Amino acid sequence: MKLSDIRGEEALDALADLIDPMTEIFGDEEVVKSWRGGGKQIDIIKMILRKHKKSVLTALAILDGEDPKDYNPSMLSIPIKILALLNDPDVIALFPSQSPTSQEISSGRASGNTEGGEQ
Repeated sequence: MKLSDIRGEEALDALADLIDPMTEIFGDEEVVKSWRGGGKQIDIIKMILRKHKKSVLTALAILDGEDPKDYNPSMLSIPIKILALLNDPDVIALFPSQSPTSQEISSGRASGNTEGGEQ
């Protein structure tokens, strides 16, 4: 589920519950540096999974409208859900100072500096 799909009081609860796990993930300098440095999406997802297991499961449970204590997603659905979460423009807007830009996420690599007309 996307953040924009959650409405009303449910949105307030979800937002309050998402702040801690998402801040942990997007506050990880190694994760953000890897996105901004052009790391491969699969490697970044692996890093997030290894370093932030509980935060990942909590965030995904909240977005799926489930109790994090009982949340038990399948192994194949987790990377897809993480990628969808990281590609959600509302997530990027909610955590702008720490999250990568939407261009960096959707391309999987940050582009080089093209200022000055050189490409």
